[in-house]
Amino acid sequence: KEANPNKVSEALMKVVAFMRENPRTKVVVNLSLGGPLLDENIFVDAILIRSIYEQGGVTVVGAGNESLPFPNFASAFPEAVAVSALDQREKKAEYSNYGQHIDLAAPGRIEGKGIQAEGTSFASPRVAGLIAGMFMRNPALTPLQALKIIKDTADPVNDDYYRKGLLGKGKIDPQEALKKAMEFKKSSSLDYDFTKEEMKDVEVLRKTLNVKNVPPVAEPIPQFAGTNANDEPKPVAVT
Repeated sequence: KEANPNKVSEALMKVVAFMRENPRTKVVVNLSLGGPLLDENIFVDAILIRSIYEQGGVTVVGAGNESLPFPNFASAFPEAVAVSALDQREKKAEYSNYGQHIDLAAPGRIEGKGIQAEGTSFASPRVAGLIAGMFMRNPALTPLQALKIIKDTADPVNDDYYRKGLLGKGKIDPQEALKKAMEFKKSSSLDYDFTKEEMKDVEVLRKTLNVKNVPPVAEPIPQFAGTNANDEPKPVAVT
C-alpha cells in the first residue's frame, strides 16, 4: 500500500516539532511505508528527514517490496537508513528491493499467534528497535554512533546480492550490537560522519528524477539547539 504523501509529511513535521520542544530526547523514526518518488511532497519530506538527521535523529525506512534495484520513497534519501528484507534462509527475500542505496538487511517475516506476515515493513522496525535498545543500555551513545556499531557488527549474507554490494553491510546482529553498545564509553573515538560518507544534495535527486514544475529546494529548516554533552539524555522516542 502506498503512503499518503500529505499524511507522511504531516507526521514528519510533528517529529521535527517534537525534537524542537525536546532537544535532549533521542529520536528514532521508523517508516514502514513506500511510494513513488515523483511527487511534489518528496522535496518537503527530504528537507524534514534531513532536519531530523541534523538534530541527531535517525530515520529508518523499509526498502520496498517490488524486488527492484533502485530506491523508492523514502529509501532514496541519503539521510535515511534503508533496510532490505531477508527470508527464512537468510537470503534476500524474493520481494525485497535491493541496490547500492541499501544500508542493512534484517529478517522480513513475522509469525505469531494467528499472525503471519512478511515485507520490508517488518525488517526496518528491527533496526529502529535495535537502535532504541542500544540507547536504553547506554544513554551516552548518539544515534549515529549506534548506527555505526550496527553496521560494524553486521554479518555477511550468503547471497550474490550481498556479494555484489546490494544488501548494504549485511544482516544485523542484535546481540553483538547491544554488547558493543554497552562497552562503548564517551571517551571512545567512535565517530560517524554522514556528511562526508553518505550525504548527497537533494538537488542531485531532483535532477536525477528530472521532475519538472517543482521549485528548487528551499533553505533547510534551521538547526535546533543541540544537547549539552554533559546533560543526561531523556528517554528514547521511537516513532
